[in-house]
Amino acid sequence: MAAMPNLLTRKEESMTVARISIMHTSSDPTGTATVKRAQVERLLDQLEEHLSALPGYIMGFRFAGHEDADQLGRISLWRTQQEADHAANLTHTLALRSDIHRLIDPGHLETLVEVKGSPKNIPAPRR
Repeated sequence: MAAMPNLLTRKEESMTVARISIMHTSSDPTGTATVKRAQVERLLDQLEEHLSALPGYIMGFRFAGHEDADQLGRISLWRTQQEADHAANLTHTLALRSDIHRLIDPGHLETLVEVKGSPKNIPAPRR
């Protein structure tokens, strides 16, 4: 898995960002989908545990689709894009993501968005 490039402007270095990953573990005729989903959930929780100890991490969580039972993913909030990118390129992060990618359906979504407006009830970033 290739490292994410670090081509940041000064504004990007200081903006709060969220990383969002949305994936599917489809049902299959062999009955392994439930086992795969449990493995993916465990790996997402391990990834969250790992990332939560890193500088710039504000909060994050794993989610499950409400209307799409095969959908799951995670969201993490970061103080800066630079800190989010640093965390994404750590060896342990890449290893966990690689394990997840082996278990999910092709075509998952991973995106980085800038947090806008005035979010309410979000814990203060740890410094």
